[in-house]
Amino acid sequence: MNTNLHPGHATHVAPLAWLLAVLTLPSTSASAQELGIGGSHSVYGTNPYLSDGATALMLGNFEKGVELTRAGLKDILTTEERVTMLSNLCAGYVGLKEFDTAIVYCNRSLALDPGNWRALQNRAAAHAGIGQINQALRDVEHGLELNPGSDSLKLTLSIVREMAKREGKPATQTS
Repeated sequence: MNTNLHPGHATHVAPLAWLLAVLTLPSTSASAQELGIGGSHSVYGTNPYLSDGATALMLGNFEKGVELTRAGLKDILTTEERVTMLSNLCAGYVGLKEFDTAIVYCNRSLALDPGNWRALQNRAAAHAGIGQINQALRDVEHGLELNPGSDSLKLTLSIVREMAKREGKPATQTS
């Protein structure tokens, strides 16, 4: 079965913006083929579901992205792939507005790699989606400690702060 939506692209999916409804957009990396090292597999390994799931999520097809990524979990060979796929599942469930499920997958990703700023950003989106603004702030600010130059984290921080302001909730975290 050929699941290729856009062969060879994969990385963590990170939500860039949401105001009232959460939108997720992944970042992608170069494929092995694009790097001239042969094959159509992701630079993260030989699991085509990783790249195809990320691409589906990037295209806004959250159901297909979650389906492909879950299928890929059966064939994970590396911890890096597992961390990425769990973070991507988190982002996919954020896109489906299944925030509690998203948090479960982000927590699993973070258990394997506590320094995964993309999973922190995804979990911040899930927390914001269920109105847990302070938890969202805590996650995005931790992500900024890990990756202070991230424009997407900075945008997420400003959006979460705006959500707190609109809901009349104090934004107790600071940066």
